[in-house]
Amino acid sequence: MKPLPIIPDHPIGPRPNEGVVINYEAFFERQLSGLRREGRYRVFADIERQAGRFPRALHHGPHGTREVTVWCSNDYLGMGQHPEVLMAMHAAIDRCGAGAGGTRNISGTNDYHVLLERELADLHGTGAALLFNSGYMANWATLSTLAARLPGCVVFSDELNHASMIEGIRHSRATKLTFAHNDAADLDRKLAALDPGLPKLVAFESVYSMDGDIAPIGELCDVASAHTAMTYLDEVHAVGLYGPRGGGIAERDGHSQKLTVIEGTLAISFWPYMIPFSITVDQAAAPHSSLAFMFWGEGLFVFPLMLLYTVVNYSVFLGKVRHTGEHY
Repeated sequence: MKPLPIIPDHPIGPRPNEGVVINYEAFFERQLSGLRREGRYRVFADIERQAGRFPRALHHGPHGTREVTVWCSNDYLGMGQHPEVLMAMHAAIDRCGAGAGGTRNISGTNDYHVLLERELADLHGTGAALLFNSGYMANWATLSTLAARLPGCVVFSDELNHASMIEGIRHSRATKLTFAHNDAADLDRKLAALDPGLPKLVAFESVYSMDGDIAPIGELCDVASAHTAMTYLDEVHAVGLYGPRGGGIAERDGHSQKLTVIEGTLAISFWPYMIPFSITVDQAAAPHSSLAFMFWGEGLFVFPLMLLYTVVNYSVFLGKVRHTGEHY
């Protein structure tokens, strides 16, 4: 394909190639045509969920509407259609309206934020929690901030970590070393090769969604501790599903207190958040950490409706666990 001509921007004087017109629309149309030929053009399924009939939904397609079963939903527990959750969402609209009125740092913290963060901190046995607008941005903002604020930090990343974790590490500009998947011995060898005085962060997941395997959290934490490294655990596919109170694999196996930071989500069983154990949430939300601050603020436009939905969603789930003892 012939490359698009590049016209330099001269602040003073005439521009070269005056009168040249670049047809950007035709260029991008050729790109899209290429994606279609290769079978990589994305078409989103038009789905209309049916309350009370989880996981059934209506699929609106070019040949009409038909009923389907959505097997790939992240709403693992069907909490998005729980009667108490739906009633709470209606109550939130009546009480607070449909908009947040601004970001958290400008127009104030919604009380539902405070309630939910307290519940999450209690779930993981920590002093504080911090909400984000998505699990992707929680990983991106937190990892980029932590690694960037530690001078000379080296991040050790499991080779199968999610793209959001990789992006966060990359954005921090910290040195990244990859260790073999779920291999505590390989991690130990690579940590041992570094200067013991360097700050280090070991980042990994508990449940790897693409492969379905579970990390040896205790072993990885013990290796990290032996080399004075912090630990960062992504529990997004485990919170709500494992542990006596739904705290994830770390809670189930009794390793929660070994971790420095846990990142979870309430979008799968709940909503995205970050839990620090031995560091303060202030660092992840500090104004001088622009990305973390921006992501933290941007997520608040979904409130108060979705916040109350999440508070009740979580409370209903936790109440069921407390009263029946049901857990994995």
